[in-house]
Amino acid sequence: MKKWLKKIKEIKEQKNGKAILFFGFYMIFFLVLILTIKFSEKRPLPSADEYEKGSKYTFYLDNIAGNNYHYVYTITQDGVKYEYDGVKYNEQELFKFNLKDYYRNDDNFFINNGIWLKNESPYVYDKFLDINNVAQIIEAATYDSKTSYDNGRERYNFLISSNTLNQKLDNIDSDYFEEPNEIVVSTDKDKYVEEIIFNLDSYCTMNKFCQNSLEIKLAYDRFEEIEEIKNPVE
Repeated sequence: MKKWLKKIKEIKEQKNGKAILFFGFYMIFFLVLILTIKFSEKRPLPSADEYEKGSKYTFYLDNIAGNNYHYVYTITQDGVKYEYDGVKYNEQELFKFNLKDYYRNDDNFFINNGIWLKNESPYVYDKFLDINNVAQIIEAATYDSKTSYDNGRERYNFLISSNTLNQKLDNIDSDYFEEPNEIVVSTDKDKYVEEIIFNLDSYCTMNKFCQNSLEIKLAYDRFEEIEEIKNPVE
């Protein structure tokens, strides 16, 4: 430490020494600032601790991120319901939609019509089904309120603008003046998320995806209970 102080004193006594120290300090300051920002960037899917927001709310998505669960996705657009009931094991899924059996392996979809045939994705509004997108949307939303129940379960309410959703999901900069959309997150007694509801009437109508209303309900259970899915196509 004494050597550093002596060196600084020597530089200060040189011609233009004060200027050298001034610019040297700010170079070090901005270098530290850049490194701090770089290494503090959040991952696409925040870990449990990153959802601890002081005393306002605490919940975890780790159980869903584990990709082993039973799910029911219910999407209701202008009164028309789309329901997907299935199980997920890593990148594979088996689910029912419109009384048909589907198999998914990563981005490849197959439908069982007596034999398994390759098919387009039957999911509507699939960007809201991706847990990485869901995590980023919740993170960008504004906390509104919380309801706590006697059994330890909790219900969190958030608000988010259609402009923010457009930016997060499609990298589109829009400038709508509108009522915000609502997000409801429900947890079990251990603060693990079991259900997420998006009320997206504004997002849907502003982007002309629907005439009046859009609700997306994601329900999860049986975490870590799903056995490995055997590929039925092979």
